[in-house]
Amino acid sequence: METKCTVCGKVMMGRADRKFCSAACRQKAYRNREPVEWTPTDAEFLTDIRQSLRTIPTALRQRNLSPRALQIVIDDAKELIDALTEDLIEATIKGPE
Repeated sequence: METKCTVCGKVMMGRADRKFCSAACRQKAYRNREPVEWTPTDAEFLTDIRQSLRTIPTALRQRNLSPRALQIVIDDAKELIDALTEDLIEATIKGPE
């Protein structure tokens, strides 16, 4: 059965449900996909991440990490939270593009 690649239009032989003629076309389609919009549930997801990250110090203490190693993990987690929060706020202010 002949079908056409959804990216470049090349005629392909093979399965009827095949969409791409090559890995390169599959990757190009992936890069050109529509961006995902932020939704109110993203804020809930961020809250869940924050709550999960708060449990890290307890879990790490149980593994007997040094205080310095523990502080490094906590600082990294705080930076991650801040970056996610900034991205969420920026996306919320801009809205869909």
